Amino acid sequence: MGLVLVASPGTSVRYSRGWLILRRRGGPEERVHVNDVDTLIIATRGATITTNVITELASRGVDVFFVTSRGDAWAWVYPPTPTKTVETRQAQYGARAGEKALEISKSLIEAKIRNKAWLLRLYAKSRPWAREASYEVEDHAREVRECGDRRCVLEAEAAASRKYWRAYAQIINHPGFGGRDQGSCDPINMALNYGYAILLRHVLRAAVINGLDPYAGFLHVDKPGRPALALDLMEPFRFSIDRAVANTPKKALEEAGCRLTTDARKAVAASAMKELEHRTYPHGSRRATIAEIVRAQARDLASHLRGSRHWEPFIARW
Repeated sequence: MGLVLVASPGTSVRYSRGWLILRRRGGPEERVHVNDVDTLIIATRGATITTNVITELASRGVDVFFVTSRGDAWAWVYPPTPTKTVETRQAQYGARAGEKALEISKSLIEAKIRNKAWLLRLYAKSRPWAREASYEVEDHAREVRECGDRRCVLEAEAAASRKYWRAYAQIINHPGFGGRDQGSCDPINMALNYGYAILLRHVLRAAVINGLDPYAGFLHVDKPGRPALALDLMEPFRFSIDRAVANTPKKALEEAGCRLTTDARKAVAASAMKELEHRTYPHGSRRATIAEIVRAQARDLASHLRGSRHWEPFIARW
């Protein structure tokens, strides 16, 4: 199963003899064996969860996230198992002010742009016009490679994003969605927000267990409570959430009061987890899921910062 999402108010979660037992108010019990759980997300303030659940999941290395209706985490329970933390973080902090910071930033954004262009080419199989749009987006990846400072990188990214979102909006073809706007109340933008929040949790965990400081980034500006490094690392993988949202049944994307409904959040989460934990891509000498690649990327970046491993961001391919 991987992810267990609790989004209905009145749900209780308890543990008994190897099983998580979920009961919705007035509904039947649902049982999930703990061996099948990678992440537990509590997405409502109206649920109850026993300390026995938290203790058991932590002992197995399973994360428990408490999130808002938008998918933003406000608390995170995880086991204290990071590796080589001091050495890695010293190297990370030292790299933030030098050429390595720009090198890493450029690599991440170039990969982000190439992966978004790849997604457009995927859709070009049924929409031939999207192929030309993909080439126009990808042109900006070459610009990033030539950049000499952070501002240039951000400007090239913004130009690529404008072209990408125009094409994506045509592909989605959903009323009210004309492009990316994080603060919009249209269902597609809210679904993207929710999906990116799920992706961010994967990246956060990968960063922490590999000894990285998720709040000390290279590209994203430091702000209190903002996981800048995790946001940096998730850039090349955003295309997978765009793909997940495009694959979510549009009739399921209902909103109420500028929030996705509980059922809509479940539908987005199901699509996101399918993309992150089941669909595979070529990676090295084998195929791997996005979740696996995220973990490998965090591990390799930590090694790269310590000077012991070459690192390159993930580029999607057939």
